[in-house]
Amino acid sequence: MKINLKYIISGTGRCGTVYMARFFTNIGINCGHEAIFDNHGLDMALKRINGNASIETSHCSRFDLLRSKPIENWFSENNIMAESSYLAAPFLNHSCFSGAKLIHVVRNPLKVLSSFFLDAKFFDPKSEGQKPWNSFVYKHMPHIEMEKTIIEKTCRYIIDWNRMIEKSKIEKIKIRIEDYPYDSLAIFLRSNAKIIKNNKINSWKNREKELTIFDIPKGKTRDEFVFFMKENKYTVDMAKI
Repeated sequence: MKINLKYIISGTGRCGTVYMARFFTNIGINCGHEAIFDNHGLDMALKRINGNASIETSHCSRFDLLRSKPIENWFSENNIMAESSYLAAPFLNHSCFSGAKLIHVVRNPLKVLSSFFLDAKFFDPKSEGQKPWNSFVYKHMPHIEMEKTIIEKTCRYIIDWNRMIEKSKIEKIKIRIEDYPYDSLAIFLRSNAKIIKNNKINSWKNREKELTIFDIPKGKTRDEFVFFMKENKYTVDMAKI
């Protein structure tokens, strides 16, 4: 059966897309996490949308990484109305989203940076498990690979992936995950369902350290990262800059 997507949720990854998938499903809008758009790209996504390939929500949305235990079965592949995936970002202007609305999710860029760099080891060539996702990002934004350090690659990704979403022509709203804007979202979605509040669903670990602006090498990328934080109303410690 062909899927008619009414909503698409996207961000950078590590910004709350798993939470949003469960939030949408909880209020009666069946939403998978990377169930349609994963690192296999647009062709596979279209096969899934057209009913020609199987659909299954991501492992990380079915497993509590922080507590190392499965999460209760919350997703059904039937009657999918929404998809939450950072991997959908390059395709937001495709006709498969015709009539759909976009929820652009942002999270404190330093928190995203810490999660990618310290936990997921994104863009680290030694991290074998991340290679398929790194390759996907490099395919759509090859200039990221030109950054000198892993942390600068990650910063560039956070900035430019969000910019790509912002420039999409699809009707959209933008939310900050820390603002807990779910009551207003429920109104926007015309739902009276009970709101779940667990935004730690896909946490890797309780970090003892968080990166700061001063962990990013001085230069253009850091300057743009600071600007992006301010633009999205996140506080930046400017004491040493």
